[in-house]
Amino acid sequence: MGLPFHKEAYGGDDGFKKKGQTLLPAPSLGVYNGLIFISLDPEAEPLDDFLGDFKFYIDYYTNQSADGIDLRGPHRWRVKANCKIGAENFAGDMYQTPQTHTSVAEIGLFREPKAEKRKDGTT
Repeated sequence: MGLPFHKEAYGGDDGFKKKGQTLLPAPSLGVYNGLIFISLDPEAEPLDDFLGDFKFYIDYYTNQSADGIDLRGPHRWRVKANCKIGAENFAGDMYQTPQTHTSVAEIGLFREPKAEKRKDGTT
């Protein structure tokens, strides 16, 4: 259907001809609640087994109405933030906290015994 940056990245049709190309079949494909899962491993375990108990969460998300869900993408968000995005804060923020808030460790306000290591930027 298309090839992003066909001319710039591939040299146009001289580098990669778009006509006559086809996709290869997926070695392992499974569908659960309308979601399509593909594995490049032809010997991958069946999707139902692989998902296991996680199916509970997929069911919770995809079975919210009798009509199902309509997924469209890509999804993009714009967030007013500084260099520290929310995901970094919830992941531990280990590169910023020890440097910016060193005084907290120095005066002993960290509750955990490994605070000195955090002050040095390591865990």
